[in-house]
Amino acid sequence: MSETEDAVEGEDDNYTNSYLIDDDADESYDAELAEMLATVESIQLVDDHLQTTATSTPATSSKSIGNQLNTQSNQCTRLAHELTEAECRNSQILVKSPAATVPLVSASRSQDGIKTITRRALSTRSSGSSNLGAVKTAAIYEEKLLQAAMTTKTIEKLRKKVLATSPATIRSRVKFLSVPRNKSSARKFATDDEEMHCRFQSRRNDALHARTSTRDDYDDAGDRGQSFISRMEAAEKNRQKKLDLYRGENDYNARLDKKACPKCGVSQSYSEYKDKKKKCQLCGAEYRFLNAWGDIKHSFITRMDDAARSQIKKKEEIVAQVTAEATHRVSMKKTPTQLQYEKKIASKQKMQTFLDRNYTPNGDSKTKRAQIKLEAKLNAARSAK
Repeated sequence: MSETEDAVEGEDDNYTNSYLIDDDADESYDAELAEMLATVESIQLVDDHLQTTATSTPATSSKSIGNQLNTQSNQCTRLAHELTEAECRNSQILVKSPAATVPLVSASRSQDGIKTITRRALSTRSSGSSNLGAVKTAAIYEEKLLQAAMTTKTIEKLRKKVLATSPATIRSRVKFLSVPRNKSSARKFATDDEEMHCRFQSRRNDALHARTSTRDDYDDAGDRGQSFISRMEAAEKNRQKKLDLYRGENDYNARLDKKACPKCGVSQSYSEYKDKKKKCQLCGAEYRFLNAWGDIKHSFITRMDDAARSQIKKKEEIVAQVTAEATHRVSMKKTPTQLQYEKKIASKQKMQTFLDRNYTPNGDSKTKRAQIKLEAKLNAARSAK
């Protein structure tokens, strides 16, 4: 039964190992796998040594057992320290720079050229790889945590520095950063956006023809500068002429002593007045002033005399009317209450009123005589008509 099992087991090992490892003589092993296998073998050696020491000690007396236990514990602690140092060294080598080493693995090659490894080596390889993988993973995580801590500290320092900076410093820094970068060539556009997207091109052919052309619209001068000045002077002169013509025409139309044709009555225009044309273009009569002094002298003087006489007459009538009103005043009747008060005041003061003292009707006064004379003149004038 055992022989059959060994045979089956051998076949299984050969079959499995034939697919696991199929290396040539010049094949190189992985550095990490080699380090893991070396660590596993060191662990196995420590375990075997502890087992042999535990089985070889005789149980004779309590003292000897205590001494053996002490020695075993010391050996275990020493081996544990060595093991931890070896593991740390191997983990550092694996994390930093893994070096290629030669593996210490027992393997056999069959007649067919197939290389096989025992199951024990495979089991130790898998266990060692898991242990070292954990060590490597822990080291990587520790390094990442340290990097994160340093990053957060740096960010905190920068934040404090920004908060502590004055606004004036920040504004100056922003102004410095917003300035466009200097270029060796001159800027063709005002902004970077226009320089990137503007595709406008001037008409170079027409501009070149205008620069090279020597033709002048006003004169045959060859100098382009002088021709430009002459054109501008001519345009300014024409503008001033138009303004003078417009102003003079407005002033002439506002005049009241314009000449006119005595037949058709058409007044002389501004252009005819400026060109000194003296005859009407419609009827051929000579222009003359319609309101000449010789024509209106007699009528004007007569009209002024009539106006003066009518003015004097109106004044005399006004004076006579005012005199009549002043002579024949309409007396206002007083109320009984007013008369009673006047009597009381007169009885108390024993003197006349203001009217009684100052107003005495007299028929020989100057006003009365003037009024009588005026009435006599009016009556005589009426009787003469």
